[in-house]
Amino acid sequence: MNNHINIFLKKLKREKYSINTAEAYAIDLYQFDKFLISNSEKKFNVSDLCPEILDEYIQYLRNKNLKTKTLMRKLSSINSFLRFLKDNDVIQGDFLVTSSDSGLKLCEDKGKEISLHCDKDLIELMNMILQSENPRAIRDYSIIKLLLDTGVEISDLLSLNISDIDLKKKTITFGNKDNQRTIILSAETLESLQNYLKLGRPELTQNANENALYVSQWGSRITRQGIWQIVKKWGRQAGLGNDFSPRSIRHYAIWKMIRHNKSVEEIKSLIGHKNINSTMNLIKRYSER
Repeated sequence: MNNHINIFLKKLKREKYSINTAEAYAIDLYQFDKFLISNSEKKFNVSDLCPEILDEYIQYLRNKNLKTKTLMRKLSSINSFLRFLKDNDVIQGDFLVTSSDSGLKLCEDKGKEISLHCDKDLIELMNMILQSENPRAIRDYSIIKLLLDTGVEISDLLSLNISDIDLKKKTITFGNKDNQRTIILSAETLESLQNYLKLGRPELTQNANENALYVSQWGSRITRQGIWQIVKKWGRQAGLGNDFSPRSIRHYAIWKMIRHNKSVEEIKSLIGHKNINSTMNLIKRYSER
């Protein structure tokens, strides 16, 4: 992505931006680039930019307790760069970073059509992952299976600890104290978790003090960007195209719940909505497809 940043900065120079403004853009964008590189499990490509990655960077900025003025400047820099990338057909996403009283958040195009995948494609994808006995593939299968089965937000999956799994009761507990829910796992998802805990996780971390359920290849808690890269990698290998993402998996999971006539309350509990009106609006949106 460094090359695209340099091209963008040259554009600012041609457009006679002041030296101070150009330097501020450079500081903000190179910091963003450094974050992407340090949190990536593979070489980061600018086409990998997505809402999930921006969500993680927004949280990173908020945790730094920066002055409001500095936050707003970084927001402006990122948005200008995103627009530049989109105008030059480097990225396709319709997403921007916005500000609110609570800090920074992501704003997507609400009119964008929901992307769904067919059952056959996802069955073939999961069968393909199963062919590998690599510990990371075992982990990846478990992650994608859990997402498909529950439709949970990535933030809920990232926060999972080993203690959140009860293999005897066949349950998993998501969320924090304010929005905690325990659900019963399907037989296939439970089996994938057991397989990961037995054959995958021990090969990825030998740290007895690591509580995270899902860990990266370096043995620490996996990141949002790591999840996104896992999903995109297997999606490409299965020929599912650029639309296959953690978000599209969530879409599919919710759509499947609706097809199987789950109640609004059941869907609300599974996907972690606090307000049932949000769930009802989502169901209506899917039903209009």
